[in-house]
Amino acid sequence: MATITRAFAVPFGSAYTGLSTVGYTLTGGSRVTAGVTELVAGTGTYGATVTYTDTLAGSITWDTGGVPLVTVVYPIVPEAFGEGSAISVADTTDPFGAGITVRGS
Repeated sequence: MATITRAFAVPFGSAYTGLSTVGYTLTGGSRVTAGVTELVAGTGTYGATVTYTDTLAGSITWDTGGVPLVTVVYPIVPEAFGEGSAISVADTTDPFGAGITVRGS
């Protein structure tokens, strides 16, 4: 089993700028805030370099960690299924149907 390291970015929007509570959770893992930074000050777009196994089948769920809690879910499929198994924020189409969801509460 190998590991994959990818840079992820998630655009929560300028209403969520300057947060220190943004984090992510990989399927089956714990919530992580270490290494998550706002990529460009004032934009509300956060990112981190994430390492996971090449067999991970599930998702990476990003959240603002505050109230209201806003989440963004990106599906991750095992590398065995081909190139581009993780969807980056640059993707404009969703090859998994309704696989990307943005929820606010």
